[in-house]
Amino acid sequence: DTTAPSPTEEAKPMDPEKRAFLQNVMDTMVEKDSKTMKDIVEIIKGPEDTLDQANVKQEALDDAIDRCDRIDYAVSFHAFANGLFPTIELLAGSEHGGVRGRAAELLALVVKDNAPCQAWAFEGGALEKLLALHA
Repeated sequence: DTTAPSPTEEAKPMDPEKRAFLQNVMDTMVEKDSKTMKDIVEIIKGPEDTLDQANVKQEALDDAIDRCDRIDYAVSFHAFANGLFPTIELLAGSEHGGVRGRAAELLALVVKDNAPCQAWAFEGGALEKLLALHA
């Protein structure tokens, strides 16, 4: 293994310039992720009066689905959305089947193996709205 230090090498403190660079990269990534999640949530909460708005909302839901495949993003989605309620409301409130379908997919993904989100979805009446979609 060429990546392991040899027994004679000592660990040395990181160069302050490299440390500052890495810290900046990490801070930027975290800020960018949270800003993007906020943007996604705002689009999901936004209007869908036109077909273009519905398409934009579907794309935002697709982005949320891609991100929420990781449990930490699923929990943060709940935090950014101030609850799962905007997504739950889309299940019954949207006139567009694509929006309803993606909202259902996002909801299923967020609650998968995630007890806190399961409780929040149950409290928000998600199960009844999901069942109503198939009635």
